Formats: sequence, structure tokens, C-alpha cells
Amino acid sequence: MINSFLFWFLLAGTILASLQDIKRREIDRWLNYTLLVGSVIYLTFNLIFTKNITILTQGIFTFAIIFLFSNLLYYTNFFAGGDSSLLFAISALFIGPTILTSTLNILSFIILLIFAGSIYGLIYSIALYIKTAKETNKEIKKLYKTTKTKYILLVSIPFFILSFLNIIFLSIAIILVLYPALFIFAKSLEKTALTKTISGKELRLGDWINEDIKVKGNLIKSDFKGINEKDIKLLKNKRKVTIKNGLPFAPSFTIAIILQYLFAEKVISTIFLLFM
Repeated sequence: MINSFLFWFLLAGTILASLQDIKRREIDRWLNYTLLVGSVIYLTFNLIFTKNITILTQGIFTFAIIFLFSNLLYYTNFFAGGDSSLLFAISALFIGPTILTSTLNILSFIILLIFAGSIYGLIYSIALYIKTAKETNKEIKKLYKTTKTKYILLVSIPFFILSFLNIIFLSIAIILVLYPALFIFAKSLEKTALTKTISGKELRLGDWINEDIKVKGNLIKSDFKGINEKDIKLLKNKRKVTIKNGLPFAPSFTIAIILQYLFAEKVISTIFLLFM
């Protein structure tokens, strides 16, 4: 059962993080630190007044697991730095009375976060497409002509025919059609709606440059982790720098926390039935 204080405290924090991410494509460090420290202070007072030692043992276990998992997502380029820190900052939400319940709480949230991120990402992408439909359609046509998508679509035809024999062939055919279509859509949307040119003075920590840039003998690479303070100093005098903005992912945390509050027990029951 989710602690009501932690729920409202961390929900408020993720809402603020979402607003920051949507507006500036970054989450302030002070916000993540506030959520983390606030949770630890609350758990400490709870431990003192209740003298329930499981708060300490389960807290250490949960924070350690989320720390490892959030770093794994960051260093494998699934999460940006702010998203990884936000996940660690809300670790206290998953603390249960036993290692099993804490683990199931974590698994439940991960499942709901993936679900929330998929739905939110789809809706956000559609909204961006509607806003830039004319430019995006032109880019889609251009990419369709320059890629081998048409050949992949031709390859899918025999699998559609064979689907009358076995449903597995239908699954393969759908994947062959969807993957190139989604790839072209995503790349086109990235170029028309998520890429912009700014001056070097406007660059911020963590911005993603569109391509490698050579400045004063230094090569600044286009990297998922974004540019650092040294890169910003080198680029500040450039008149034009093209950067990419990813979809703001923090709103997925807000949605997932609400879903966790409403449906955690059902999700945990399903996990328990499938794997235990």
C-alpha cells in the first residue's frame, strides 16, 4: 500500500518536473534533490517514532535497487540524466514491508511507466504531427524515396499470404510493415518538429547537438548525454548551432505514479501469478 504522504509529496514533485521538462526540456537538480532528501527525512522520522526497523532495511534495499536500475537506464541511453535522477528521487514510493513486496512494487511501477510512456509518447507525437503536418509529410515522402522501405513492404506480402496458414506469419508481416513506417515517421517528425537552430549563447547543459562540431581543434560529438559545460564554453561564440529536442518524458512519471496508486495491487497480483 502506497504511503499517502509520500504519494502526494512525490506526485507534486513529478508534476513540477513535468512542467519543467515540457517547457525547458530539463529537470532542475534542486527538484530531484528535494524529493530525495524530503523522502529520506520523512522515513527517518517515521523510523524514530514507530521504531520499525524494516523501514531502514527495506529503504536501503529499495534505494540500492533503484539506484542501480536508474544508472543502467542512463548508461545504456534509455534515459536522459534528468529522468534517471527523477526515478531515483522517487525511490521511497516503492518501499514495502518485505523484500518481495518492495521488488513487486518496483516491477509494477516499471510496467506502468512503460505503458504510460508509450501512450503519452504516441499522443504527444500525434499532436506534434498535427502542428507540423505539411512539413512532416514532405519529409516523409523524401525519406520514403531515399530509403529501402518499399522493398521491405514488398517482402511483407508473402507473409500476409502465408498468414492464412499460421497466425505467426501475420505477426511477422505486421512487424515488417510497422517498423519502417514508424521509423520514417519518427525521423521525419524529429527533423521538422524536434530540431531547431539557435545561437551558441542560448545553449544549455545537456542539449543534444544535431551533428559533430569541430571548434578550435576540439571535436564536440553529438551524444545522447548531451553537451557539458566545457562544450558550452567552446560553442558560445558560434552564430548557429542545430540541436535536437527529445520528447519530454517526465509526464510519464506523473501518469505512472497515479496508475501505481490506483492499480498497483492488480498489477502485482498479475506479476505474482505469472512468475511466482
